Amino acid sequence: VVESQADMDRLSYIYPKDNNGQLTANRLRHIQDGVSGSNYANKDLVNQAADNYHYDNIGNLTADPANGVSQIQWTVYGKISHITKTNGDALKYTYDATGNRIYKEYISGGVTSRTWYARDAQGNTLAVYGNKNGDSQVYWNEQDLYGSSRLGTWQAGITLTAGAGATAWSQEGLSRYELTNHLGNVLSTISDQRVGVDNDHNGAIDYYLPTIASYSDYTPFGMQMVDRNGSTGGYRYGFNGKENDNEVKGDGNQQDYGMRVYDPRVGRFLSVDPLTKTYPWWSPYAFAGNSPIVAVDLDGLEIWIPRLIPLEPILTLPKPGTITVPLPPGEIVLPPVMPSLPRDLTVGQPKRMEASEGANLPIDWTNPPASPGELSSEWEDITHPSNKSGSRDFLNNKTKEKIRWDPRKDGAPGWEGKDHWHRYNPNSSNKGDYYLDKSGNPVPKGSGPSHIGMPKMLNEIIV
Repeated sequence: VVESQADMDRLSYIYPKDNNGQLTANRLRHIQDGVSGSNYANKDLVNQAADNYHYDNIGNLTADPANGVSQIQWTVYGKISHITKTNGDALKYTYDATGNRIYKEYISGGVTSRTWYARDAQGNTLAVYGNKNGDSQVYWNEQDLYGSSRLGTWQAGITLTAGAGATAWSQEGLSRYELTNHLGNVLSTISDQRVGVDNDHNGAIDYYLPTIASYSDYTPFGMQMVDRNGSTGGYRYGFNGKENDNEVKGDGNQQDYGMRVYDPRVGRFLSVDPLTKTYPWWSPYAFAGNSPIVAVDLDGLEIWIPRLIPLEPILTLPKPGTITVPLPPGEIVLPPVMPSLPRDLTVGQPKRMEASEGANLPIDWTNPPASPGELSSEWEDITHPSNKSGSRDFLNNKTKEKIRWDPRKDGAPGWEGKDHWHRYNPNSSNKGDYYLDKSGNPVPKGSGPSHIGMPKMLNEIIV
C-alpha cells in the first residue's frame, strides 16, 4: 500500500547545451526523476537513459524507447504515418486533404484492429466505424452526440444492416455523456442507464442515481493521476476533450490534438509548432503557452483562454439601475432590475457562462468594438510579453485575421489621444500597404485610414 505522502515525480528535463552551458536547441534529450519509480509501480515517468528522445532533421520525434516506441515515421505534412513499438506492435494512420485523421490501424499479437472516422466540414468527428477482434466485418462503433459542443457518444457497436440502428437506439446503457470542467477536460462520463434507489425499503423507487462509466483527475499538463482514474469501457476523449491514443503508451498518455500529437506526462508536443515563427518567445514544443491551468491548446497550434464571469462576490440587486460585473479589460452589463423583483434581493453566484456568449460574429469595422473586452472568444491575445507600450495584438482563431488595439495616451494630439484599432494586412508586411482600412482596403502604415476608431470620435480627429 502506498502512503498518501509518497513522492511521485521530481523531474529534470535535460536539453542540449554548449561548453558554456547555454542551450543550443529546444529538443528534449531525456528526463531524470529524483524519485524512485517504484513508489507508484512505474505508472508515472521514471528515469530515462541518456538521449532517450530521437529526432529527425526538422525536429519531429522519431523514437522514445523509454516509453516503448522504437520508431515514428512522419508524412511531409507533419503528420504521423507509422509507429513501431519495441514489443513488435505497430500503428498506421491516414488523413484527409485538410489533415484530419480518417483511418487508424493497430496491429498487436497478429490481430489487426481498424478504425474509420466520419467527420464534418470543420473536422468534428461524427461517427466511428471499425472491426472487432481482427475480423473483416465493419461495425458502427460510435456516434458522437452534440449540442453546442460535444455531449458524449452513443456506443452502439452494431453491424451495418437494415434496422440495426433503430433497435440499438432504443436500448439503455449504450450512451456516454461527458462531464467536463472549464478547460474541456473530461472528468467523468455517465451512462444513460439509471439506477433506482429504494431509500425507505417500501418497494417504491425514491430517486435515481447515474451509472458512472469512467472518471479521471489530471495533473496540470494532463497526465491522468495515478490511482485516481478508472473506466468500465473505453471512452475516446480525455484531457482538453481530445482523443486519447491509448495504443501507443498506455491509457491517456498520448493524445491527438488535430494538428499535432501531445504527450501529457511530459507536457510537450511531439513535433515543432507550424506557427513557431509567429510565437518566437515560446518553445516550439510547448503546450498551451505553458499555462495549462487557465488555457487550452485548441488544435496543437494556438492557445485559448476560456473567459468566465467571476463567481465571486455574491451580488445584491440594487433598488434602481443595472448590475455591472467587472471583467477586465471591459465589463458586462446585466439587464435592469424588473419592478416585480423584491428589492435588495441577494441572488447568489451568477451563472457560469462565456463572457462573449453569442457574440462570435464578424467585426463591423464601421462600428468597431469600444475595447478589447468586447471581442468574442475567437480572438486570442498574442501580445508579446516584452511589449510595454500598452498596445495589444489579437488573432482570430478561425479567420486568422490579426488586429491591434492602441489605447489613448492622455494629452497626446490626434489619434494618439484616442483609443483606436489597426487591421493587419495578411498579404503584406511593406509599409505602403501594411494595414487595412475599415472597408478592408490596403493602406500605408501611419496613414489616417489605418486608424479605426469609434464613430463618435471621427469628427473629433483631424488627420
